[in-house]
Amino acid sequence: MIQGMYAAVRKKKRSDEVTKMKKFFAVLIGLFFLSTSLAFALPHREAKKAKKIFFEASINMLLPADGNFKDIYGSQHYFPGIKAGFLFSKGFYLWGGCGSFSGSGEIDIYGTKMEAKIKQRFISFGPGYHGSLTGKIGYHLEVGGVSFKYKEDAMEEKDSASSFGFTLSLGVSYNFSRLFFADIFATYMAGSNELVRKVKIGGVITGIGFGIRF
Repeated sequence: MIQGMYAAVRKKKRSDEVTKMKKFFAVLIGLFFLSTSLAFALPHREAKKAKKIFFEASINMLLPADGNFKDIYGSQHYFPGIKAGFLFSKGFYLWGGCGSFSGSGEIDIYGTKMEAKIKQRFISFGPGYHGSLTGKIGYHLEVGGVSFKYKEDAMEEKDSASSFGFTLSLGVSYNFSRLFFADIFATYMAGSNELVRKVKIGGVITGIGFGIRF
């Protein structure tokens, strides 16, 4: 009975996920060409002085940790993110970032379909370390805290809550030049407690970003 509760909406969600995937890759291709174009167009503006500030925009895919969440809203969510950082010592930096996503689904309770909507936002911050693998390829490791905000409108009820947790991220970067870079990363986020409807906040986030150093 429980397994069949969400069967009616899974086909629709698969179609939505395919559409989101196409948009995801279209944006990635656009960001890639923008970064490479700028890297070749502005070589004369590079300076020999070490860059201490960076800004990065990314496209991310969230794989939620909670099974009930995935049954209703789907197993993949794509969203934009931004991050900025400041290098305070050789290899070590402080960073802060944020992101948000929203989703919708249906809850099928004994043949009665009820619309459900979700919105989740987070702000994360902490220290990081960046090292070099080759001349153009580097790696980074980040740890920190994360603040979650969660809102849900389902079954004719509106709920909201917040939670604080931790984040751990590992990534590999490619330097187009001393100014511009690309970043591929995997992050794990987890909240400190369950929120409304016993939902476990967080999950695995993978993504690709393009950034600039100042």
